[in-house]
Amino acid sequence: FLKAVNKVIGTPQKTQIQNIPKNNTENTNSIFLRSNKKYIQVTLHTIQFIEAAGNYTKVVTTNDTVTVREKISNVLLLLPENDFLQVHKSFAVTKRYISSIEGNRIFIGDHIIPIGKMYKMNIDKLLS
Repeated sequence: FLKAVNKVIGTPQKTQIQNIPKNNTENTNSIFLRSNKKYIQVTLHTIQFIEAAGNYTKVVTTNDTVTVREKISNVLLLLPENDFLQVHKSFAVTKRYISSIEGNRIFIGDHIIPIGKMYKMNIDKLLS
């Protein structure tokens, strides 16, 4: 009986998930991020870098910083892969805002972003 109930309950959920259109970020130029019970629209080309902070992620833009309660990996899924590069377990940067790379550090404006050992190959691909 329990299997039958789970089968009936599970079927509509699966069809709902499949019918949801995938967010095509290549055609959009902004995303909505939920912060403090409200949704904030963030234009993609203003995002300088993203920083993980525990259970939260800080999205630093040219104007301000938006803190969302999501893992950095979930936020990165919302963003186009061509523009954003993960350079550390806790950091992803926008290629256009990199002013210089020195050793294991990336300079974006007044911010210094560390480069993780595991992500060094992403930087090597960018430079070649």
